[in-house]
Amino acid sequence: MTSYLTTHNQYLNQIAYRELGTENTGLPLVMLTHLSATLDEWDPLFIDQLAAKNHLVVIDLPGVGASSGQVPLTIEAMADQAVKFIELRGFKKINLPGLSMGGMIAQAVAEQAPQLVERLILVGTGPRGGKGIDRVSLVTFTAMIKAFFNAY
Repeated sequence: MTSYLTTHNQYLNQIAYRELGTENTGLPLVMLTHLSATLDEWDPLFIDQLAAKNHLVVIDLPGVGASSGQVPLTIEAMADQAVKFIELRGFKKINLPGLSMGGMIAQAVAEQAPQLVERLILVGTGPRGGKGIDRVSLVTFTAMIKAFFNAY
């Protein structure tokens, strides 16, 4: 099996992605990551373990990481980009893990295109309108700035 660390990016339109475990049967897992993260920030050991038994597709949505284009202003627009990628890639049905903001996007994907999603796997995320959810970016970036200045 090929390792995530040595798998090269592929591109479909403006979206960069890596695909592993294509020899595995079953529905692909299309992985959506958290705020300010790229496909390079997944733990390679975790990805390799998932790919040992699953067909895995890890993506950078437009405007993020190795993908070109613009980052949309809404979760729903990000979900629309994910749906278009899934359809262009030729998948008729997927399992959809979403981490943090990726989970918010995954929920919107399931709402927009329920026929595509067999299983929705939500990790460390919240629903639209959840208490404090509108402050996630402010809290996250404030903590990152404080950590940076305290480290030096």
